Amino acid sequence: MQDRKMPLLIEKFHKSVNMLNKKMRISLDIDADTRVCHSEAHLLEAVRVNEGANATELAKILGITNGAVWQSAKKLAQKHLLEKYKHPDNRKEVYFCLTALGEKACAVHNHLHVETSAQLHEYVMQLDKNSSDAIDAFLEVVMQQIHKEMK
Repeated sequence: MQDRKMPLLIEKFHKSVNMLNKKMRISLDIDADTRVCHSEAHLLEAVRVNEGANATELAKILGITNGAVWQSAKKLAQKHLLEKYKHPDNRKEVYFCLTALGEKACAVHNHLHVETSAQLHEYVMQLDKNSSDAIDAFLEVVMQQIHKEMK
C-alpha cells in the first residue's frame, strides 16, 4: 500500500506546482488602468519590506537575478508603481521606493495572500509535531532540489 501512495503523492505535488505556476501568470487588477503579475507584486512587496535595498539585495531576497529585478523595476516604474532614487552620499547605487499606487498594489496582493493562506494556516495549525516536521522536511528537500536545478 505504501508503494502506491508515494507516486500519487509526487504526482499530486507536481500537479499543485503546475496549478500554482498557472495562477502566477494571472495578473492582478490594481485599478481600472493598472495590472501587475505576481512576480511584479513580489518585487513591490520586497521593496516595501526591505526599505533601502538595492537591486542586488532585492535579487538575493527574491531568489532571482539582478537583471530580472531591473527588468521588473523598469516595467513597474512605467506603471507608476515604483520610483528609482539615489542617496546623496552614494550616487552610484540605485534604490527603489513605492509610489502610492505601488502601496495599493501591495495591499491588493497581500489581501489575496491572506485569503488563500487562511485555509492552509488552519490546516497546518491542527497538525501534530510529527506531521508538521514531515511536511517541513519534504518542502526543504523540494527547495534544495529546485535551487540545485537553477544553478
